[in-house]
Amino acid sequence: MALKNFIPLAFLFLLSCGDASDDTASDSAVIDSTMRANMAQMDSVARAAKDTVFHTALPPVFEGDIIMEVYGADQPKLWGELMGGKYNHCGMIMMRPKDGMLCVVDVLDSVRLTELTSYVDRAEGGKLCVLRLKNANATLNEEKVKALKASAKAYKGIPYDAVLNWDDSHMYPAELVWKIYNNAMMLTLCEKTKVDSFHISSDRQMEVGKLYGGAVSPRDEAISIDDIYNSPKLEIIYEK
Repeated sequence: MALKNFIPLAFLFLLSCGDASDDTASDSAVIDSTMRANMAQMDSVARAAKDTVFHTALPPVFEGDIIMEVYGADQPKLWGELMGGKYNHCGMIMMRPKDGMLCVVDVLDSVRLTELTSYVDRAEGGKLCVLRLKNANATLNEEKVKALKASAKAYKGIPYDAVLNWDDSHMYPAELVWKIYNNAMMLTLCEKTKVDSFHISSDRQMEVGKLYGGAVSPRDEAISIDDIYNSPKLEIIYEK
Protein backbone atom coordinates (compact mmCIF):
# COMPACT_ATOMS: atom_id res chain seq x y z
CA MET A 1 0.00 0.00 0.00
CA ALA A 2 1.32 3.45 -0.89
CA LEU A 3 2.06 5.77 2.00
CA LYS A 4 -0.32 8.38 0.63
CA ASN A 5 -3.22 5.91 0.93
CA PHE A 6 -2.17 4.70 4.43
CA ILE A 7 -2.44 8.11 6.08
CA PRO A 8 -6.18 8.71 5.33
CA LEU A 9 -7.03 5.15 6.37
CA ALA A 10 -5.12 5.55 9.62
CA PHE A 11 -6.91 8.82 10.23
CA LEU A 12 -10.30 7.17 9.65
CA PHE A 13 -9.33 4.36 12.05
CA LEU A 14 -8.46 6.88 14.75
CA LEU A 15 -11.75 8.68 14.19
CA SER A 16 -13.65 5.43 14.51
CA CYS A 17 -11.80 4.65 17.77
CA GLY A 18 -12.71 8.05 19.06
CA ASP A 19 -16.38 7.43 18.27
CA ALA A 20 -16.25 4.07 20.07
CA SER A 21 -14.64 5.75 23.07
CA ASP A 22 -17.38 8.35 23.08
CA ASP A 23 -20.03 5.63 22.90
CA THR A 24 -18.35 3.74 25.73
CA ALA A 25 -18.16 6.89 27.83
CA SER A 26 -21.81 7.59 27.10
CA ASP A 27 -22.79 4.04 28.03
CA SER A 28 -20.70 4.29 31.20
CA ALA A 29 -22.43 7.53 32.15
CA VAL A 30 -25.84 5.92 31.67
CA ILE A 31 -24.83 2.90 33.74
CA ASP A 32 -23.35 5.16 36.44
CA SER A 33 -26.51 7.25 36.51
CA THR A 34 -28.66 4.12 36.77
CA MET A 35 -26.49 2.76 39.59
CA ARG A 36 -26.77 6.04 41.48
CA ALA A 37 -30.54 5.98 41.07
CA ASN A 38 -30.68 2.38 42.28
CA MET A 39 -28.46 3.19 45.25
CA ALA A 40 -30.66 6.15 46.14
CA GLN A 41 -33.70 3.91 45.98
CA MET A 42 -31.98 1.32 48.17
CA ASP A 43 -31.06 4.02 50.69
CA SER A 44 -34.66 5.18 50.70
CA VAL A 45 -35.89 1.64 51.31
CA ALA A 46 -33.33 1.20 54.09
CA ARG A 47 -34.46 4.40 55.78
CA ALA A 48 -38.07 3.31 55.50
CA ALA A 49 -37.17 -0.07 56.97
CA LYS A 50 -35.67 1.67 60.00
CA ASP A 51 -39.10 3.12 60.64
CA THR A 52 -40.74 -0.28 60.94
CA VAL A 53 -40.89 -2.71 63.80
CA PHE A 54 -38.54 -5.04 61.89
CA HIS A 55 -35.68 -2.65 62.60
CA THR A 56 -36.16 -3.29 66.32
CA ALA A 57 -35.60 -7.05 66.03
CA LEU A 58 -38.76 -7.48 68.09
CA PRO A 59 -41.51 -9.93 67.25
CA PRO A 60 -44.69 -8.31 65.88
CA VAL A 61 -46.01 -5.87 68.47
CA PHE A 62 -49.42 -4.26 68.76
CA GLU A 63 -51.08 -1.23 70.24
CA GLY A 64 -51.59 -1.72 73.94
CA ASP A 65 -48.43 -3.80 74.43
CA ILE A 66 -46.28 -2.67 77.35
CA ILE A 67 -42.56 -2.28 76.73
CA MET A 68 -39.84 -2.06 79.39
CA GLU A 69 -36.15 -1.27 79.13
CA VAL A 70 -32.99 -0.43 81.00
CA TYR A 71 -32.29 3.19 80.09
CA GLY A 72 -29.31 5.31 81.14
CA ALA A 73 -31.03 8.72 81.29
CA ASP A 74 -31.12 10.50 84.66
CA GLN A 75 -34.81 10.04 85.39
CA PRO A 76 -34.98 6.27 84.76
CA LYS A 77 -31.77 5.79 86.75
CA LEU A 78 -33.40 7.65 89.64
CA TRP A 79 -36.60 5.58 89.42
CA GLY A 80 -34.50 2.42 89.37
CA GLU A 81 -32.66 3.53 92.48
CA LEU A 82 -35.86 4.43 94.33
CA MET A 83 -38.08 1.51 93.29
CA GLY A 84 -35.66 -1.24 92.29
CA GLY A 85 -36.58 -3.97 89.79
CA LYS A 86 -35.13 -5.45 86.64
CA TYR A 87 -36.10 -2.50 84.38
CA ASN A 88 -36.09 1.21 85.08
CA HIS A 89 -38.36 2.53 82.33
CA CYS A 90 -41.62 1.49 80.69
CA GLY A 91 -44.36 2.71 78.36
CA MET A 92 -47.24 1.58 76.19
CA ILE A 93 -46.99 0.97 72.44
CA MET A 94 -49.42 2.81 70.18
CA MET A 95 -49.59 4.02 66.59
CA ARG A 96 -49.04 7.71 65.88
CA PRO A 97 -52.14 8.90 63.99
CA LYS A 98 -50.45 11.31 61.59
CA ASP A 99 -48.15 8.75 59.95
CA GLY A 100 -48.92 5.30 61.34
CA MET A 101 -45.54 5.11 63.08
CA LEU A 102 -45.31 2.75 66.04
CA CYS A 103 -44.42 4.79 69.13
CA VAL A 104 -44.23 4.42 72.89
CA VAL A 105 -46.26 6.57 75.27
CA ASP A 106 -43.75 7.21 78.04
CA VAL A 107 -42.57 9.91 80.42
CA LEU A 108 -39.17 11.45 80.96
CA ASP A 109 -39.37 15.23 81.27
CA SER A 110 -43.09 14.90 80.49
CA VAL A 111 -45.58 12.45 79.01
CA ARG A 112 -44.93 12.22 75.28
CA LEU A 113 -44.52 9.85 72.32
CA THR A 114 -41.15 8.23 71.59
CA GLU A 115 -40.70 6.39 68.29
CA LEU A 116 -40.43 2.67 68.95
CA THR A 117 -37.17 2.40 67.00
CA SER A 118 -35.59 5.13 69.16
CA TYR A 119 -36.95 3.54 72.32
CA VAL A 120 -35.38 0.19 71.41
CA ASP A 121 -32.09 1.66 70.16
CA ARG A 122 -31.42 3.45 73.44
CA ALA A 123 -31.86 0.37 75.68
CA GLU A 124 -28.58 -0.39 77.42
CA GLY A 125 -27.24 -3.72 76.25
CA GLY A 126 -30.49 -4.24 74.34
CA LYS A 127 -32.24 -5.06 77.64
CA LEU A 128 -35.91 -5.00 76.69
CA CYS A 129 -39.15 -6.72 77.57
CA VAL A 130 -42.54 -6.63 75.83
CA LEU A 131 -45.65 -7.72 77.72
CA ARG A 132 -49.19 -8.20 76.48
CA LEU A 133 -52.55 -8.79 78.11
CA LYS A 134 -53.36 -12.46 78.33
CA ASN A 135 -55.99 -13.41 75.76
CA ALA A 136 -55.42 -10.04 74.08
CA ASN A 137 -57.17 -11.22 70.92
CA ALA A 138 -60.38 -11.44 72.92
CA THR A 139 -59.89 -8.58 75.37
CA LEU A 140 -58.32 -5.85 73.21
CA ASN A 141 -60.86 -5.14 70.51
CA GLU A 142 -60.84 -1.99 68.39
CA GLU A 143 -63.08 -0.10 70.80
CA LYS A 144 -60.82 -0.81 73.76
CA VAL A 145 -57.70 0.15 71.83
CA LYS A 146 -59.35 3.48 71.06
CA ALA A 147 -60.10 3.88 74.76
CA LEU A 148 -56.45 3.21 75.60
CA LYS A 149 -55.38 5.88 73.11
CA ALA A 150 -57.83 8.39 74.54
CA SER A 151 -56.66 7.62 78.06
CA ALA A 152 -53.02 8.09 77.05
CA LYS A 153 -53.76 11.32 75.20
CA ALA A 154 -55.34 12.79 78.34
CA TYR A 155 -51.94 12.67 80.05
CA LYS A 156 -49.97 14.26 77.22
CA GLY A 157 -47.55 16.93 78.45
CA ILE A 158 -47.94 16.17 82.15
CA PRO A 159 -44.52 16.66 83.82
CA TYR A 160 -42.61 13.77 85.27
CA ASP A 161 -42.77 12.86 88.94
CA ALA A 162 -39.55 12.26 90.85
CA VAL A 163 -41.16 12.14 94.31
CA LEU A 164 -43.62 9.33 93.54
CA ASN A 165 -46.86 11.12 94.30
CA TRP A 166 -50.03 9.39 93.09
CA ASP A 167 -52.05 12.41 91.96
CA ASP A 168 -52.34 13.29 88.27
CA SER A 169 -50.38 16.54 88.45
CA HIS A 170 -47.14 14.68 87.76
CA MET A 171 -46.48 11.19 86.42
CA TYR A 172 -43.82 8.48 86.56
CA PRO A 173 -43.64 5.57 84.07
CA ALA A 174 -45.27 2.72 86.00
CA GLU A 175 -48.00 5.05 87.24
CA LEU A 176 -48.68 6.21 83.67
CA VAL A 177 -49.07 2.69 82.26
CA TRP A 178 -51.20 1.54 85.21
CA LYS A 179 -53.53 4.55 84.96
CA ILE A 180 -53.91 4.33 81.17
CA TYR A 181 -55.23 0.78 81.50
CA ASN A 182 -57.28 1.47 84.60
CA ASN A 183 -59.00 4.53 83.13
CA ALA A 184 -59.61 3.00 79.70
CA MET A 185 -60.73 -0.48 80.66
CA MET A 186 -61.33 -0.43 84.42
CA LEU A 187 -58.54 -2.99 84.49
CA THR A 188 -56.14 -3.24 87.42
CA LEU A 189 -52.85 -4.51 86.04
CA CYS A 190 -51.55 -5.13 89.56
CA GLU A 191 -52.35 -4.13 93.11
CA LYS A 192 -51.11 -0.78 94.33
CA THR A 193 -48.63 -0.64 97.17
CA LYS A 194 -47.21 2.19 99.31
CA VAL A 195 -44.11 4.28 98.72
CA ASP A 196 -42.65 3.11 102.02
CA SER A 197 -42.62 -0.47 100.69
CA PHE A 198 -39.62 0.55 98.58
CA HIS A 199 -37.61 1.31 101.74
CA ILE A 200 -36.30 4.66 100.55
CA SER A 201 -34.11 6.14 103.26
CA SER A 202 -35.22 9.42 104.83
CA ASP A 203 -31.97 11.05 103.68
CA ARG A 204 -32.65 9.97 100.10
CA GLN A 205 -36.23 11.23 100.31
CA MET A 206 -34.98 14.65 101.45
CA GLU A 207 -32.34 14.69 98.72
CA VAL A 208 -34.87 13.94 95.99
CA GLY A 209 -37.33 16.47 97.40
CA LYS A 210 -34.75 19.25 97.40
CA LEU A 211 -33.46 18.35 93.95
CA TYR A 212 -36.82 18.07 92.19
CA GLY A 213 -39.23 19.97 94.42
CA GLY A 214 -42.09 18.51 96.42
CA ALA A 215 -41.79 15.78 99.00
CA VAL A 216 -41.76 12.02 98.99
CA SER A 217 -44.80 10.83 100.94
CA PRO A 218 -44.11 7.31 102.27
CA ARG A 219 -47.81 6.56 102.81
CA ASP A 220 -48.81 7.56 99.28
CA GLU A 221 -50.02 4.86 96.88
CA ALA A 222 -47.50 3.66 94.34
CA ILE A 223 -46.78 1.21 91.54
CA SER A 224 -43.34 0.03 90.46
CA ILE A 225 -42.26 -1.23 87.05
CA ASP A 226 -41.49 -4.54 88.74
CA ASP A 227 -45.08 -4.75 89.99
CA ILE A 228 -46.32 -4.49 86.38
CA TYR A 229 -43.64 -6.90 85.17
CA ASN A 230 -44.93 -9.51 87.62
CA SER A 231 -48.61 -8.90 86.87
CA PRO A 232 -50.58 -12.15 86.54
CA LYS A 233 -52.70 -10.42 83.88
CA LEU A 234 -49.78 -10.01 81.50
CA GLU A 235 -47.61 -12.40 79.53
CA ILE A 236 -44.09 -11.82 78.28
CA ILE A 237 -43.88 -12.05 74.49
CA TYR A 238 -40.26 -10.90 74.20
CA GLU A 239 -37.39 -10.45 76.62
CA LYS A 240 -33.69 -9.94 76.18
